[in-house]
Parts: sequence; structure tokens; C-alpha cells
Amino acid sequence: MNDPLYHQLRELSWRRKLTDAEEAQIRAFLAAHPEAQTDWEREVGLNRLLEHLPDVPVASNFTARVLQAVEREAGQQARAAKFMRKLWWPAVGWLPRAAVVAVVLCIGVFGYHHHRVTVRKQMAKSLAPVSNIISFTSLEIWEHFDDINRLSQTPPQADRELLALRY
Repeated sequence: MNDPLYHQLRELSWRRKLTDAEEAQIRAFLAAHPEAQTDWEREVGLNRLLEHLPDVPVASNFTARVLQAVEREAGQQARAAKFMRKLWWPAVGWLPRAAVVAVVLCIGVFGYHHHRVTVRKQMAKSLAPVSNIISFTSLEIWEHFDDINRLSQTPPQADRELLALRY
């Protein structure tokens, strides 16, 4: 009785009277499957009884009430889903934020460390020639250091006599 044709014809008999071709199909099916005969007879009897029942008057706001019931059910499902998210999400909601903060912090720490190492290497490279000069020179250079230092800080002035000779 799992035949889709049988189920299709049974559902059609609920909605309307079967055509001659459909009745021939069901007779052929019942001849091949005698165990379905009693089930079909019950369906036919029930359909006849339901045909004699009077139509029930439907309330004027029937559609509105059905739509309200559908909205209520959808709202209940939405609230249930929201409740489940509230149960699980706060427990894991901070995890992505903490991961982002940890990544940014690690990048900052490693970046700062790399910067310090680079600056130290540059400083060591720039001090190497100075240390070589200091070790080979005498202390007499340091006696006139202030004078030499002041000369480098004053703006250079053009030698007018030398310029005049050139032109």
C-alpha cells in the first residue's frame, strides 16, 4: 500500500468524485493487491458519510484568525531560537573579540621588538667607525672639540675675496 498511484487516487477521492479512467485504475490496482480492498472500501464509505454532512458556516474573521495563529506560532519559534542563541552565544561571544585583541597585541609587541632590534643594529653600525677613529687619534683632538663643534653649527659664509678672484 505504499504505491504512489494508490495514495494519489485516494487523495483525489477525498476532494472529488473519481473519473471513469481513475476508477478503472483503482480497480486494476485492487485486483493486483487484494489486501488493499478493505482499506479502499473504508475510504469510500467515509467519503460518502462526509458528503452528507452539512457545510459548517465559517466565521467572517476566519482568515484573520488563521493568520494570527500562524504569526503566533512563528513568533514562538523565533523566541525559542533566540532563547537558544542567548544560552550559547554569550558563552562564546567574547571569544572572537578576545582572539582579535590577542592578535593585535601580538603584532604590536613583535613590531615594537623588531623596531628596537633594528634601531640597535643601526646604532651599532654607526658607532663602529667612531670607535675606530677614537682609538687611533690622540687626546689633542678633544681639546678643541667645542670650537670645532661650534663651527659646524654656524651657517657657512661665502669668502668674498675668493669669489672676486674667480670672476
